[in-house]
Amino acid sequence: CLNLEKPTFGYHTVSIVPPTDDLSPYAGQIKGPDDGGWHLGFDNREAKKLVPKEEKYLPQCAHLDGCGYVRSQSSNTGWLVIKLPKMDVGRVLLCVMKPTSPDSFIKNDQLEVTFDGKVLDRSTFENYPKKSKCVMVLKSFPESVNDSGGHLYLGVRLLNETLDAANGVTLTHIIAL
Repeated sequence: CLNLEKPTFGYHTVSIVPPTDDLSPYAGQIKGPDDGGWHLGFDNREAKKLVPKEEKYLPQCAHLDGCGYVRSQSSNTGWLVIKLPKMDVGRVLLCVMKPTSPDSFIKNDQLEVTFDGKVLDRSTFENYPKKSKCVMVLKSFPESVNDSGGHLYLGVRLLNETLDAANGVTLTHIIAL
């Protein structure tokens, strides 16, 4: 799992591939944040939501909790490439954050998701578990998976250059089973 929220403890087995990774099958197609790539952000506006009103502004009540995310609103950002760990099931979930909803992610015909170099069929995507913020993009390994390189990669990109925020993509968690 890769959890983009802060703070996050422990070791994550899923990772976002940097543009400098020459071993990735997407080598040369990944833009860094300084080159207009996917934006990695943090929103702590609700960090004090559970702190009592009269204590919210006391320095000793500061809280680090907040939502981390990676976001794209245009094809100009290129690929978001995710290196996946060894998996038993082959199930992959992408969890979204507003303004993206699971329904808008599933229906976005300007979104392309690839696994092992092959475009995934969006009609197989489903909100999982039901009424959650996650979308299962892969239920199990396809029969033709080639993991001879030791890792499998998931690629996400937008196909249209000028999308509005509602048609962009904001991800908070990436889960692989």
